[in-house]
Amino acid sequence: MREFEKLKEVCDRLHGPGGCPWDRQQTLSSIRPYILEEIHELLEGLDEGDPEKILEELGDCFFQLLFCAKLGEIAGYFTLSRVLEGARKKFVGRHPHVFAGVSVRSVEEVGENWERIKGEEKRERKHSLEGIPKTLGSLIRAGKIVQKIMKSDPDAERTLSDHAVRREESEEEEMGMRFLRLVYRALLKGIDPESALRGTLAGYEKRIIKREEEVKRKGKAGGGSRHRSAFLGLPSSDSDPVRDVPARESPGADHRTGNPLSEQGET
Repeated sequence: MREFEKLKEVCDRLHGPGGCPWDRQQTLSSIRPYILEEIHELLEGLDEGDPEKILEELGDCFFQLLFCAKLGEIAGYFTLSRVLEGARKKFVGRHPHVFAGVSVRSVEEVGENWERIKGEEKRERKHSLEGIPKTLGSLIRAGKIVQKIMKSDPDAERTLSDHAVRREESEEEEMGMRFLRLVYRALLKGIDPESALRGTLAGYEKRIIKREEEVKRKGKAGGGSRHRSAFLGLPSSDSDPVRDVPARESPGADHRTGNPLSEQGET
């Protein structure tokens, strides 16, 4: 694909003689916050269901991956060819029903095959939690860990509840266990906890902004009347515009996980 080659040429030029001093100064370690930022901007576009934003942020993320591959190449760790070939082999191997003539009867069976093949590839792992990145946000990581508990423990709900009643635990630890139980309940219903909370926050952000705008408008209309905190809200009335704003307004977000025990997103 010519577009890929042209973007790679831009990356090579930035790191080559006469290139950008800032780009040439970066390392795989220093580039981490920029990767995280671009991924979150892409997620925001997906949540908003904005095709133009998704298009732009996909391009930014793609360039960041090329940038990382170039840094790895410069450091002598690997080449872009090895990165691409490794990905090709992995995903061909994880889809035997597409590339190897294996018959499957359901989406669930596809997930089971994925997990079996991944287990064979990762035999060096010492425990079931080893594949869950420690850098994940706490809520996403909690979901992954609870999924592991649900798969290995037939009485997962009791396990989580029993752990929470230990008297020697602090209030902070007890609250943490309550969060875990909420995550468990969400997964049972096929709801992704992270997406659900992010969507709810998006709705409340709109409500707060709408309330602040209404307070400012009323303040101007009143000729400099006392400004009320937007967080205290406007007086209750049947015409309060904030009440009519749904708490969850995230048109691009689908909070359902499908199979709550599926971990196919892990590689």
